[in-house]
Amino acid sequence: MRVFLLENQYGERFHFTYFNKVLLTGVNGLGFSKNYSYLKHDIHYTTLKNNFELSEIKAVITFLDGYYGYFKFMQFLEKGQHDLKLFYESHDVKYCYVDIVHLSKSELKAGGLQSEIVLNKKSYWIKEHHFMITANVDGGGKVYPYSYEFTYANASQGMMNTQIGGHLKANMIIEITGAMEEPELIVRQNDLVKNHLRLLINRQNSQIIVSSLIHDLSMVEVVDGIAYDIYQFQDFEKDNFLSVEPGAVAFEFKPGVPSSTTCKIKIYEYYLG
Repeated sequence: MRVFLLENQYGERFHFTYFNKVLLTGVNGLGFSKNYSYLKHDIHYTTLKNNFELSEIKAVITFLDGYYGYFKFMQFLEKGQHDLKLFYESHDVKYCYVDIVHLSKSELKAGGLQSEIVLNKKSYWIKEHHFMITANVDGGGKVYPYSYEFTYANASQGMMNTQIGGHLKANMIIEITGAMEEPELIVRQNDLVKNHLRLLINRQNSQIIVSSLIHDLSMVEVVDGIAYDIYQFQDFEKDNFLSVEPGAVAFEFKPGVPSSTTCKIKIYEYYLG
């Protein structure tokens, strides 16, 4: 069974379910669109590049409680339409960023009020995995899941193994909390170092967040709820803004101090459909 919902930038959600008396049916356009460039060689073409294109998702919304349901949906949209996420759940959960470009309003019928909706799909489908590595606890590191489903193996001190899926390099948000002295996060694939984060910063207790998301590329220290840029405190000989090819991946976290410092890793996988 397919389940859909919308989420705004404040984390508020609108569910398309019988329980909420709003249904989303006849959904088309969940796939992808690309624009290719070619070079011709007599009887053969060579692909030069391809670009991800905006595409439309079309569906019908049925408000089972009529205009009241329509009014509730409009109230949700009025709270914020910037960077809406459309969540799609079947065998797993993915979401994409959308803009609502059309919403009709028809007459009330016996089955409720039906409206046609058109959304511009602005991104690949995204699947998140969240982990937390804790180093130097009782002589050994621990790996904890939080929020989302996860996969890991061979957990040891500051170490974690997992599998990354998708059709592109996965981006990450790294959050280091606690004491640290030039902390590092090393990413290996096939026993080779593929990415390396190293910060030239010493703290007794701090929260550092490094994001490699294209729309939120940042490196900050959070103090009393305020984010301060620490771009200048990175080791410029390292990658620091981490992105990893799909496949088996090993993470190694080194806080640089014998304390129970935590490293949260949010992995963002990108799928065509």
